[in-house]
Amino acid sequence: MKKIHYIFTLLVVALAGLSLTACSNDDLSTNQYSDGVALGAFGPSPVLRGGTLFFYGSNLDQVKEIILPGQTSPVTDITVLESGTHSKISITVPAEGGTEGQVTLKTGTGLELVSSSKLTFREDISISKVYIGTEGNLNGEVGSVLTIEGDYLNLMWGVIFNGGYTVTDLIEHTRYKLSVKIPKEAASGKIILTNLAELPTELEANDEITIKLPEVPTPVAANQKAGSTMTITGIALDQIQTVQLAGGVTIAEEDITRAADGTSLSFAIPAAAKDGDITLVTYSGQKIAAGTLTTVAPSGLAVAGTVKNGLAMTVTGTDLDLVKSVSFANAGAYDGNLDVAADKVIIAKVPEKAQDGNLTLTMENGKEVTVAYTLVKPTVTSADPASITAGEETVIYGTNLDLVAAIIFPGEAEQKVEAKDFAAQEADGIQVTVPSAASGSGFKLALKNETEVAISGILTIKPASDPAISEAPAKAVAGDVITVKGKNFNNLANLYIGTYKVTRYSSKSNTEITFKVPEAPAGDYKFVLEDYDGNKFDGPAFSIVPAEVTLWEGEQDLGAWSINFEVKPNDIFKKAGAKAGQVVRFYGKKTADWWQFQLFDGHWGKMDVPGWNGDEGSRNNVNAGSSSLYTADGNDIVIPMTLNESIANHLVNDIDWGYCCIVQGESFIFTKITIE
Repeated sequence: MKKIHYIFTLLVVALAGLSLTACSNDDLSTNQYSDGVALGAFGPSPVLRGGTLFFYGSNLDQVKEIILPGQTSPVTDITVLESGTHSKISITVPAEGGTEGQVTLKTGTGLELVSSSKLTFREDISISKVYIGTEGNLNGEVGSVLTIEGDYLNLMWGVIFNGGYTVTDLIEHTRYKLSVKIPKEAASGKIILTNLAELPTELEANDEITIKLPEVPTPVAANQKAGSTMTITGIALDQIQTVQLAGGVTIAEEDITRAADGTSLSFAIPAAAKDGDITLVTYSGQKIAAGTLTTVAPSGLAVAGTVKNGLAMTVTGTDLDLVKSVSFANAGAYDGNLDVAADKVIIAKVPEKAQDGNLTLTMENGKEVTVAYTLVKPTVTSADPASITAGEETVIYGTNLDLVAAIIFPGEAEQKVEAKDFAAQEADGIQVTVPSAASGSGFKLALKNETEVAISGILTIKPASDPAISEAPAKAVAGDVITVKGKNFNNLANLYIGTYKVTRYSSKSNTEITFKVPEAPAGDYKFVLEDYDGNKFDGPAFSIVPAEVTLWEGEQDLGAWSINFEVKPNDIFKKAGAKAGQVVRFYGKKTADWWQFQLFDGHWGKMDVPGWNGDEGSRNNVNAGSSSLYTADGNDIVIPMTLNESIANHLVNDIDWGYCCIVQGESFIFTKITIE
């Protein structure tokens, strides 16, 4: 149907004997392709009223008016297709008026060139009837024959249907009649005849035709599984190009199987298809409702066997091969291995943080189903010894004790012992030293999934007469005054941090001591308590941290990303002994409500600072929108950065360019760097 026929073969007349009359031989010449203005040929002749007339010659771009025979007004709308020695121009012939005769061309200076060859006109193309099948009928279907009657139809070579599809495969093509088969791409509406020229002549019919659309007499109400084949029955379904399903899913033309007689079409349900309407789309773009789809979801779900954090979990049921992902209560989306089959899903490892609740199984189309599960809990059957004095060791026996993250013992203040401080831990037992500040009966198991199990009885803890610390700060700077709480401090002869003795006390009672932290090097220590008999007892962990030290101070306006500020000298972090765990703080002032601060290493590399973020997703950017990453007092901004091994290495070692880091930003005045 896509053959191209050109209605008009331009009449190139070799005007060897063409007689021309001109007002001056200086501007107009009868010599084809001369230096003056010369006409070599024009055509077509006869020309269709309203059609295009072409002129060939030399320097025809100088022609400003063309007077056609029988027309009182010259044609001035001239299209220059080629200029110069070999030139070509064209005009549109007026649709009305005009008689047989010579053509006159006029230059911009008023000089005229009149041809002796006559231009003749062709009568207008007309449409008198349009019908499908039999006269008077304007209703039809794809494959029916459309007939157009009129005059000079032999000059038209195509039929354009509503929707823009052009048919050029003509069944009958005479001066008075033209007929074609209605294509599947055609839509109801008016038809247009075309001569298929580069600048085509087109003629629209007054009558509108109606093309019967496919039908689905009984819309489907399907409940089908992804991957299964859906079949829709109806009339003329061979006209359907695509199928649209809910969820933005389109079944492509090549994925649809159509019955030869158009009574049915079939396609596979994509996994991404959602519940909703089924819409058939014809080749002409018409949409036809075909029913609704309800996608099958897994059902009959049950959790098989024991469910324990850290072990595999099996869910049984039907249609479980539809499952794309699962998520647990308190643990979110599961990112481990899933073994999916039609009758079961095996989850390789229940997340450590998962709690009792519902397992959510999600299909590719977003539909979710849930099944409840209950995790096993640790049990405690005995303790050996079952009655001890605080500070002594016991072994707690039971089941599933490998789920325990910490044991919380009773006392004036609860005493927690983390799993890392257990002497031993297995599923059936935990060996632990009870804190010296503990007392009472029973205890609590803090589990790895952030829940607790209360244990009554089992273990009785007698208060120790030994001094013990129950509450203390985790860290301080040497020279700071801190307070610790506990018991039996009247029996305390000396208090140490590591091996560094506390010598300056502000106050001391049997349950509380306030003192100055000894001048010890920064590091991790433990409190050590010594009684009057010289016995020493370990207390909780404690760290001495460096005081906040200013590494750089000044005032640098970062402008609007216009300043690349290089922090010098290059060894300030090296001299400070920067290491993982320390906190570096960047100080500055905002100059507008929206500001940004960005940090690079000395090689313009990105520094992946934990917690930092930015609009572009970079990990070295803090801005006004990330309020949890900085503190502010008016216009003053403090941005903390906790060093990890990678960042500390950058700041200390990657300094061969003469500076340790580079700062950029906008609406921000950079003032200070400290380390603690």
